[in-house]
Amino acid sequence: MRQDDPGIPNGLRAARERAGLSQRALAAQVGIPQSHISAIETGAVDAQISTIIEIARALGYDVRLIPRSSLPAVDAVVRQTARLGDLPGRLSELARRVDTRAAPFDTVTDRVRERVLQSVPLLGRVILEDQDYGELVHSLKRLEAVMATPPDAGATVNVAATLQRLIAIRNRAAHASSVRSAEQAPAYRLEDEEDE
Repeated sequence: MRQDDPGIPNGLRAARERAGLSQRALAAQVGIPQSHISAIETGAVDAQISTIIEIARALGYDVRLIPRSSLPAVDAVVRQTARLGDLPGRLSELARRVDTRAAPFDTVTDRVRERVLQSVPLLGRVILEDQDYGELVHSLKRLEAVMATPPDAGATVNVAATLQRLIAIRNRAAHASSVRSAEQAPAYRLEDEEDE
């Protein structure tokens, strides 16, 4: 690791902080002194690659060689994953509640219920446009507020309409990816071949 490349030291520190670990706790997991973790995070030492790999694995990461040409795609996936945060788990809980017909979803029609159960798992895995992501988070917060409200308190959110919004977001995401695929030119065409 080059000392003039802050990417790895800063990345390790950020990953440790996201994991909620102190330098001392991480050092205990990896089996190295806390002072060495500190020196690695500040770029004060050239850490061995085996040490970097062990620290990364302890934090739930992997170290890979990636072609530079692929970095924009990898960065986009990492940003999307970070942006999603706990969203997949929250969507799973929503699907579970809809599936078991728990209040307030006990009045939802079977057709809407089935479409929600098909749509919700995909929403935690697709790359959404910023507007759709914002609408998804807003709709999910509204539904979670209703789920946390006692049934006799009278929900002010139209549950079926909010579920329909989730289905619409899923449909836009699915159709956007098929449009993007159709716009890409094929790598090879038969008519490009020359007869010899």
